[in-house]
Amino acid sequence: MLWLLARILLGLVVCFVWATRDILWRIFKPLFSPSPLMDLKGPKGGNIITGQIAGAPSNGAEPDIWFLRVSEKYGPVTVIRAPWNTCMLWTCDHKAMSHILVNSDLYHRPDYARWWFGTFVGRGVIIAHGESHSRQRRIMNPAFGVSPIKQMTEVFVDKTLDLCDVFRSLIDKEQHQSGGVENGGVKNNDSVVLDMSLWLGRAALDMMTIICFQINLDVLGTGSHSQGKGPGDKGEEQKERGRESDELYPALEELFGTNDLNFSLLFWKSWIPLVRLWTLDESSHKIERCHGMIRTLAKKLIKEREKEILAGSVDEETRDLLTLLTKATMEKVNKDRMMSLDEACEQISTYFVAGEYSIHY
Repeated sequence: MLWLLARILLGLVVCFVWATRDILWRIFKPLFSPSPLMDLKGPKGGNIITGQIAGAPSNGAEPDIWFLRVSEKYGPVTVIRAPWNTCMLWTCDHKAMSHILVNSDLYHRPDYARWWFGTFVGRGVIIAHGESHSRQRRIMNPAFGVSPIKQMTEVFVDKTLDLCDVFRSLIDKEQHQSGGVENGGVKNNDSVVLDMSLWLGRAALDMMTIICFQINLDVLGTGSHSQGKGPGDKGEEQKERGRESDELYPALEELFGTNDLNFSLLFWKSWIPLVRLWTLDESSHKIERCHGMIRTLAKKLIKEREKEILAGSVDEETRDLLTLLTKATMEKVNKDRMMSLDEACEQISTYFVAGEYSIHY
């Protein structure tokens, strides 16, 4: 009996060590292999579990302000403590940042960071690395060349006009009493205070969805200038597409616009793969619901564009992102230009969620 209990206990210990191997290695690594980053200057404090970043708000500053203060005090290249006693390089040096971004095959994101990005933003080009990252970039790069960007100017101008209309409307409604930054305006005596960051972010999300996917989410709530029509769109198809995308923005807003997510559980999931098997919590349901809606819409967009390409209604020189992704899913010969349907949907998810994420952060 004792022998059986000993074997069970040993098995549990082995499972624990295996599940937390990354954490244990990061905690004890400095004792066996000190990082050269430890020679750099950096702020003091923090704790061994969350490091210094999580404690930034408790110091009376938002994380971005805290990073700015660190750079001002310790210089453009410094070290801060990440979770589990890890030294993390923080740099504002342009040459260093350029070197890291250009050599993405050498500087991979760690597993926990890739999990965070994959969970919230999608498993697209942001978390890909190596040959997969290079292939995805080759496929999508033409959508962001000089000529396509010039063609985006009209959308930029139209959405800017929409934004001006929103500002005029908010200013004219001096009797507005709902209060709260979430509505973009609040009456303050005889003036109206506008959250420029919020409204500029909403305009940017509208611009991105129109340019990349020919969908006008109309986050600004005007719809008076940009219509977001694709190469082969017809009126009824555009209306149907609009109805399906109506629920998308509220889902994104629910996911990123509130603090209802259980970040403590998400933190442990990012570091312990075994914990990721637990998906019955409310946070996992919200994230899956949002990504499920995006995947459904993405597949529909790709299928519609594929029909347009086969029908010859899309110009051969068209280089918008949706067309490039659709052609990649249709490619059967050149492996360097191929992309599976799931991969293409993840790229669309990345652009949708990254746009919404930039609004709130």
